[in-house]
Amino acid sequence: MKSSIISALLCLAVATGAFAQEKAVIRTDVPNKAFYKDLLMDTGIEMSDYMTMPVTDYLKLSTETMFAPETTDANQVIQNRFYCGWGEDFNGILLYPDGAPRYKIIYVNGGLASYHGRSLTAAGRDNFRAFVEGGGSYIGSCAGAFMATDGLVEDGGYTNNGYLGLWPGLANNTDVYDIYPTYIIPKDSPLLRYYKFGGDFKVDSMKHWNGPYFEHYDMVPGTEVLARNDYPAYKYHGLPSVIAYKASEATGRVIPCGGHPEQYKSGERRDFMAALVKYALDGLGYARVKAELHNGESRTMDKYSDEDDPAHARIGDLQCHHFVFALPEGARDVTVSLEAGEGFNLSLRLAKGTFAFKEDARYALENTEPVKELHFQTLEKGTWYIGIQCEDTVTNIGGDHGINYVGRTAVLNGAPYTISVSWKDGTEPAKAVLRTGTDFNEIIKGLASPGFNPGVRKISRDSLIRKIVFRVKDASTAGVKVSERGSEPIYASWDASTGTITVTTAAPVIYTNRTASYMFGYLNALEKVEGLSNLNTSETQYFDSMFVADSTAARLNVKKETDRFDKRRARTSINMFNGR
Repeated sequence: MKSSIISALLCLAVATGAFAQEKAVIRTDVPNKAFYKDLLMDTGIEMSDYMTMPVTDYLKLSTETMFAPETTDANQVIQNRFYCGWGEDFNGILLYPDGAPRYKIIYVNGGLASYHGRSLTAAGRDNFRAFVEGGGSYIGSCAGAFMATDGLVEDGGYTNNGYLGLWPGLANNTDVYDIYPTYIIPKDSPLLRYYKFGGDFKVDSMKHWNGPYFEHYDMVPGTEVLARNDYPAYKYHGLPSVIAYKASEATGRVIPCGGHPEQYKSGERRDFMAALVKYALDGLGYARVKAELHNGESRTMDKYSDEDDPAHARIGDLQCHHFVFALPEGARDVTVSLEAGEGFNLSLRLAKGTFAFKEDARYALENTEPVKELHFQTLEKGTWYIGIQCEDTVTNIGGDHGINYVGRTAVLNGAPYTISVSWKDGTEPAKAVLRTGTDFNEIIKGLASPGFNPGVRKISRDSLIRKIVFRVKDASTAGVKVSERGSEPIYASWDASTGTITVTTAAPVIYTNRTASYMFGYLNALEKVEGLSNLNTSETQYFDSMFVADSTAARLNVKKETDRFDKRRARTSINMFNGR
């Protein structure tokens, strides 16, 4: 496999003194941006049988609906599979393999809260809680609002009824159906950031069907009142019908709504629902760093969700994983390497001082190659963020239950990968690195051609070169430069009288590049290669057909020395001594 390499030369000063230790600074103010879809609509057991909401088209949201509203054994199996997980998706559709939210928002319909809450089972309820704790937001209408609370005030005490406790307070039951109160929006309500609602701070005739109100909202610090009921004939007049709560900057925002704004297609009631969605989106938890990587460290992320190791979990579909490293001043030869496993397509990105989401990355590799490297001669010191995003996902073809995934379904259990970062102390000399094997080969064949032009590739076979000599610690012989961009100079010169190519550098060793394939390809008269011991192959991964010649003598001559090549990083060395 060929890897993709970006080489960037940044003209920065290199420290000459002691190599100072740099400390990573990890931000906690950048919202997560990478999700499978915007919103999942929960139309599970004993919930109202809606498949869509007008507001999702209005706001152009990507959505899915889990649809199994009737209480049947078959629907219970489907609901458990989606929310608790199964063999093809251990973590369920709500969560990624590391427990992070797969959607930005879970919207829970109206219906029968206690029946639905209990039908989720303990495992399903735990996954709903993990969704919000991981940074996903929750909106619930009526029954969905009840479910968001710690319980229901009842007969001087309270009952839980399988509720989720996302808002750690108690709801009150209105005990009235089919009424249409006015919502009064407080002048400090965050919903006014999105819509003005006619300037009178009112939304008229909001459908209400025995949903909750929140009399004791102020017992939970951090609770915001988004709208109050205006219905003088009933006990909840003037009390909150819609509240919001965000436990911390890391968690998502929870919005229980006692009424039913979700099915209005136009007007202020639709805009009210849109404002709830926008406020939920603005309340997503911040992006999180998996780990700080240190120089030379390689980290493998290959655990399934049922192995309970989120710090080393696989990456889910369209998810981003984030790492940081603290680069000291004067660091050189900085390399960030990513290797994707099992044929998955992962992107590699890098940003300074902030999370490397697609739109924020300074450098990126976004092709389908499984091995990717970002390489820099130098980078400015400080905290660098590595972003890895899984570009593979599933296709939902819908069906009776709203969700039926086809395509790359293996990604539901995550894609494994290995990430590493390395750099050299700024006091060390730069490496002398030969060009990629095929490039080097074409240059030296061109040297032996009349009218040599280093800007023109010469692919045809050559019968003039009899010997190649590698010399290090030698600055006396100049010629055509054959070093990789950013390395110490390496020169090649041609002596026609002896048929010799001499390769020299002042550096103590010459490193072959990532690939040495065809480095000495089709040098038909080659009899000897001197100084192969001056070549360092510790970073070479591809030796395929390194020597391709008609001359058996040449191949036998070099084989003994190349047996000492360092091939610990070799991926392939097929037909290294190819020829007739």
